[in-house]
Amino acid sequence: MITKAISTAMMIACTHAFASEQATTSAVVTEKYISADQYHNNEDATFMPGEIVTIQNNENDNVIVAPFQLKSGIVLPKKVLVTKNSFKKLEKWTGEKHVEFESPDLDVLYEIDSIGNVNFQIIGVSGARTFKGHLYKSKNILWVKLPKDDQILDQNIFVILPDGKLCSPNPLENCNL
Repeated sequence: MITKAISTAMMIACTHAFASEQATTSAVVTEKYISADQYHNNEDATFMPGEIVTIQNNENDNVIVAPFQLKSGIVLPKKVLVTKNSFKKLEKWTGEKHVEFESPDLDVLYEIDSIGNVNFQIIGVSGARTFKGHLYKSKNILWVKLPKDDQILDQNIFVILPDGKLCSPNPLENCNL
């Protein structure tokens, strides 16, 4: 079972408002990247697969990003990032069909069919909500795109591991590739 910790069910309700502020500048990290000459809290700036960052500035082959964890002004090579424009709709899916994430506050259950349609249910302390979407892929990242909301959020991103299993990008789980 894959574990995904999300601090509270309230976060789900707030994600649309948060994402709409970053809709045109979000990107997803595709591979572990350590920037030894840039620091965050006196440690090397480390980015994990599936981590969502905000692009602040484009510079040739690099971008300056600010991750959700407030590491602002860090330079990353563009080759370790994908943006929503690079995702392609999947017409065939042969990977995991049932994926579940659990946390103390909520469970998220995903059902994926053979053509990439996704039904998922978020069950939390305030009840359950059901969503439908479709899988899109770019490199080793899957995105569950919702019909009326094309935001990239942590609960709709998966990293495809080398063995084909899906991994949550949550920092507590870290999809090490």
